[in-house]
Amino acid sequence: MIVNLANPKTKKTYNVKTEGLVFIGRKLGETVDLNVINLKGEGQITGGSTKTGSPMVPFVTGSIQKKVLLSKGLAFKSRFKGEKKRRTVFGNTINEKVEQVNMKIVKIDHSVNLDELFPQKKKEEKK
Repeated sequence: MIVNLANPKTKKTYNVKTEGLVFIGRKLGETVDLNVINLKGEGQITGGSTKTGSPMVPFVTGSIQKKVLLSKGLAFKSRFKGEKKRRTVFGNTINEKVEQVNMKIVKIDHSVNLDELFPQKKKEEKK
């Protein structure tokens, strides 16, 4: 499972790969302990997506995939006024189908430097 950890103070995002399914049964908006990814603090689950690319939405309860009619907002960006589209979305509960979880840091120990703990990969120049 991939965890995208966002720090709202520095406006940086860190990608963390975890072994196993660490956030099973948690819902969007819940505050969780970050000890499972070797960090002292708390984070809030803000979103995620499945292996097929379906985004998690807060208005579908449970851990199911569902086709819903969307006009604007999550999972759909309308090109003109009044456009609606049926999209496949995933519920608000994390299970084994979820590949990526998005989180933001709520509390963190200030002695921890996230840049050293999760180093960014440098992009190579194309010739």
